[in-house]
Amino acid sequence: MIDEPRTGWLYAALRKITASRVGIWLFSPTLHLLDRATLALSMGNATLSGFLGGVSVVTVTPSAGRTGKARSVPLFGIPAGEAIIVIASNWGRPHNPSWYRRLKADPRVAVTYRNRT
Repeated sequence: MIDEPRTGWLYAALRKITASRVGIWLFSPTLHLLDRATLALSMGNATLSGFLGGVSVVTVTPSAGRTGKARSVPLFGIPAGEAIIVIASNWGRPHNPSWYRRLKADPRVAVTYRNRT
C-alpha cells in the first residue's frame, strides 16, 4: 500500500506554494516531466513531487489510446483503505487530462508504486 502524506510545516508550505496561482503557472507544464526524469533516475523508487511535497506518487498506465501506445503518467496517490484515489484535476483547467479519457474508455489500468505494480 502507499504511504500517508507526510506532515509538518515544510510539507504544508510546499503544498500551499504549488497550489497557488504562481505555483500552478510554474509547475503545471514541468512537474510531470521532472517526475518522469526522477522516476527514471531512481529506477522507479522516487519522484520529485514525492520528495518535495511529502505525498505518494503512483505511476498510472491506462490502456493505449488512439496511438496504440500505453503511456505512463505519474499522479498523486491518496490511500483509501485498500484503494488508491487519483484525481483528474488537470491543475484546475476546464478540461480533463487525456489519461482520464483513456481510463473512462477502458477502466483496465496498471498502477505502479515503488517498482511494484
